[in-house]
Amino acid sequence: MSMTPLEIALERIKECRSTRSPELDLSKLGLDAIPEPVFELAWLEKLDVAGDRKNGNREISAKSLLRLGNSLH
Repeated sequence: MSMTPLEIALERIKECRSTRSPELDLSKLGLDAIPEPVFELAWLEKLDVAGDRKNGNREISAKSLLRLGNSLH
């Protein structure tokens, strides 16, 4: 059984948390919002949420982006 896009994102977030990587790639997952655990990654410097060409770019909610910006300060 294949994983859902959210499950894939949560796995990537878990890996980022364990390695404390400054970069997190959530691109090409078609997410509508940034998953809550991302806001706990205070060391994060780069978050990639780009869409893919096949499905077009999906917009991340402005509320999620503002919250992310506030959590990095």
